[in-house]
Amino acid sequence: MLKSLYIRNYIIIDEISLDFYDGMSVFTGKTGAGKSIIVDALSLLCGERVSASVLKDPQKKALIEAVFTADSEAIRNRLMEAGFEDEDEFILTREFSTDMKSNMRLNHRNVTLSFVRDVMRDVVDIHNQHDTQYLLENRNHLLLLDRYINDDTLKKRTAACYEIYRQKENALNEATSQQFTLEERDYLLYQKEEIEKLQLYEGEVEELQSREKEMLNFEKSNSVLSSSVSSLEEAEELLYSAIKTLSDIENEKTDPVCQKINDFYYELLDQSEFLKDYQASLYFDENELNRIQERLFAIRKIQRKYGESYSEIMSSLKDINDRLEILEHREEVLNRLSKEKEKAYAEYVRAARQLSSLRKDKARTLEGEIRLQLRDLQLENTRFQVSFEEKSPSLDGSDKVAFMVALNSSSSLQPLANVASGGEQSRIMLGLKTIFNRLQGIETVIFDEIDTGVSGTIATSIGLKMHEISENAQVLSLTHLSQVAACADHHYRVEKSDDDISTMTSVKELRREEIISELAEISTGIVSERSLLSAEELYESSRKKVKHVAG
Repeated sequence: MLKSLYIRNYIIIDEISLDFYDGMSVFTGKTGAGKSIIVDALSLLCGERVSASVLKDPQKKALIEAVFTADSEAIRNRLMEAGFEDEDEFILTREFSTDMKSNMRLNHRNVTLSFVRDVMRDVVDIHNQHDTQYLLENRNHLLLLDRYINDDTLKKRTAACYEIYRQKENALNEATSQQFTLEERDYLLYQKEEIEKLQLYEGEVEELQSREKEMLNFEKSNSVLSSSVSSLEEAEELLYSAIKTLSDIENEKTDPVCQKINDFYYELLDQSEFLKDYQASLYFDENELNRIQERLFAIRKIQRKYGESYSEIMSSLKDINDRLEILEHREEVLNRLSKEKEKAYAEYVRAARQLSSLRKDKARTLEGEIRLQLRDLQLENTRFQVSFEEKSPSLDGSDKVAFMVALNSSSSLQPLANVASGGEQSRIMLGLKTIFNRLQGIETVIFDEIDTGVSGTIATSIGLKMHEISENAQVLSLTHLSQVAACADHHYRVEKSDDDISTMTSVKELRREEIISELAEISTGIVSERSLLSAEELYESSRKKVKHVAG
């Protein structure tokens, strides 16, 4: 959720600082006052690329900074994976220098735009009249339906079956395409014999290297051990002499000391015996060393050709045997691989059909929910349908899904992106977002004047639907309609002022009396006793409707 926003030297903004809250907030103001500039600034803060100069004063840097709460565990995990502390809030900062190069920071640490876009995609969703984001694109509709279903069991099973089928298909294709000459066959047999003749076993290389090292270090080890044993024997004699001398004195203070020295003496004897035994086990045999080194040389020759590790060499041997089997028993192998592929495909088809059946069943439920949303937005005659087509086998099954819409009963269904009317499309998108933003866990939804082209009761229905969305996510709405603004929990007015030097934009959070006055001016263009009474009536009526919908 967006908690605060600070903007400095940005387009027509000298400096503004805003605090935000839960629920629904609206921005109103005259056309050109700069409402959309605030949304543009948030877009840049979420990782969008800048396309033109944003500096109000070309001699100074521009700064956009916001504080967001990390309400989602997924967001916090994403930040922790990138090395950030697990905190309830994070700060995004973007600074533009006079040469229009930008610097992006998260919690005062430099980050890339792509990283910020990845983090913010589930935090902020900006929607406007020309929205071409995920809801409009057919390629996302299957993902949205699966998200609505919220059960990955069949989807995971289908993906696993597809992977097995694909592996079997690739194995059959490779076996079918392979052609061998007699020379290639002889070479494969030579490779097979070369590996098997070595009779390598797992861990042998490590054993040989350890023994080789031990033998090469024999002289040094033997000398060190002899010196150590000699020193310990001298220490044993000194300790024994100390024990014998102290034992002649029966003294309560020296007796415990004598006992400890005695214990240490016997511990020293044990360690000395261990070193003597270890020294006795050491041996040097030149013939044995030569045998070890010859064996390692032979193994390294095989390693260079077939792989460094034991498992890699065995894998190479398996590949050679598989190729020889295809060569020597081609028809049998192809027949076996074909049957394995058919069995894997049958398993995939079974899983994909079960998944498709679930999707189609849940799609009918989704259609019903969306029809209810569209009815709330006074689109009773609009038809919505989840269209299914069969596609080639894939990880996500055999369904190709598209959201289809018809604006009235006599119109034919067509893809969602083809809906002509901007106002009607915006309402349809608003209905969809009510469902899918909740499923996606979007924390802040921004509507940039999507109510253009509507009025009256339709405007009220849009305002109420935005407020419904705000029960699950923070909503910021830029609007020019009093009916929408009256549904908000918080109201900001954007104003533009001019002097002889420059144009400036300011933003003010309004109190109740100021909200009534703003609603009156939005509705009629003037603030009069009559317009104020109408505005107050609208405000109170909208607040009751909001409570009724929420209740």
